[in-house]
Amino acid sequence: MYMTLPKYIESLQALQHEGKDQKIRDLLEYYDRYTSRTPPENASYGVIYARYSSHNQRDESIEGQVRDGLEYATRSNIIVLGIYMDRAQTGTSDQRPGF
Repeated sequence: MYMTLPKYIESLQALQHEGKDQKIRDLLEYYDRYTSRTPPENASYGVIYARYSSHNQRDESIEGQVRDGLEYATRSNIIVLGIYMDRAQTGTSDQRPGF
């Protein structure tokens, strides 16, 4: 599944009102800081690909991966345009929808 970064954040803001997970709150807080910065002139553009594969991980791991991706993008002068996500998909196959 692909979503623009603002659309993904908008979907999480709706979940936040339901009192969801701390990772969602952390990601929304970090996103506010990420979008308040002025992008440098030499910035690159990129997307984040987040995935979890099995019952050993939970849906919330996507939010943690996105936050980590935004932190990396900030350090590396990358403007994130969107998020690709695969939920409960094995990484051993290239047949993943988001991939």
